[in-house]
Amino acid sequence: MRSILRLSFASLLLASVVGCASGPSEEGPVRIGVGDTAPDFTLIDTAGASHTLADYKGRVVVLDFWATWCGPCIGQMPKLKGLHEKYGEKGLVILGVHSATGADKMEKYVTDEKLPWAFAKDEKRSFSQAFSIQFIPCYFLVDKKGTVRVAGANRDNLEEIIQQLLKEDGKPVDPKELVGKFPKAVDKKVFAASDLRGKAAPKLEVEQWLGEAPKTEGKVVLIHYWATWCNSCAGMVARYNQLQETFKDDLVIIGITDEPADEVKSWVDKTTIGYALAVDSKNKMKDAIGVQAIPHVVIISSDGIVRWQGMPYSSVDRLGEDTLRKIIAADPAAFARKEKKSAAK
Repeated sequence: MRSILRLSFASLLLASVVGCASGPSEEGPVRIGVGDTAPDFTLIDTAGASHTLADYKGRVVVLDFWATWCGPCIGQMPKLKGLHEKYGEKGLVILGVHSATGADKMEKYVTDEKLPWAFAKDEKRSFSQAFSIQFIPCYFLVDKKGTVRVAGANRDNLEEIIQQLLKEDGKPVDPKELVGKFPKAVDKKVFAASDLRGKAAPKLEVEQWLGEAPKTEGKVVLIHYWATWCNSCAGMVARYNQLQETFKDDLVIIGITDEPADEVKSWVDKTTIGYALAVDSKNKMKDAIGVQAIPHVVIISSDGIVRWQGMPYSSVDRLGEDTLRKIIAADPAAFARKEKKSAAK
């Protein structure tokens, strides 16, 4: 049965810019993107019952950002209704999120059209701000494991994407089966003179650590080339803090800049950095890679092989939490550490 819901977030994750289908502009660039674990949120229906995204784990969820005043949104409703009827019993869940503007007209429209899925009024703009919706209608698809798989889906191929996600097995995979199976390199521009993916990484050399030198042995290492003047780099700080905390047992994040240490320290004093920082004015490793633009990221597995390289914001092979999770799951040292920890319990 249809429910009218209001929303509140438990957590928000930073991600990259993703465009959406045509419609009126509402917010800035998307902050939650492909590869991120979908942030949990609480839905309160008119009866006062609460629902969380976790309630839908094992099902494919479509978040539909829309409004009654948006012509293309209204034009999509018959198609969404058809998708609900066709795939609802096969594991599809649709959640409609109405713009704050004109939200008072939503309930009447939904009732008149007899739309059978759950709807939410984004009256406080918590959803539109978190996802930073640029245009509506806009669709985010979450897979059976709770991972955002599509951000800003094209309405023309929505059914095809749903079919693919429904075919996937949402059951957990035996961790042993993932060891050694690192993600395959995607055909893309890495913005460096050398594409080192699948090859041995250059030696990690820095001029000065701004704090204690990290212990990298047996860990996956993410090296982030950045600068204090680079707004895109600064925008990744909170993201790296979150990733370092999430994967603290298996991941070491290192930010490297060629700026003077005093300038960097002055900048760092004004923010919170939860990972290692270093200065290398000679750019030894950076030049060995041939970095052409920043921010630039190189992820190295515990055996010294580069497993991911490029600009984290790239629309092709964007660096998300899911990518790191797959690399760590494939890393033999990380697996051995988990096995040892499990055996000790």
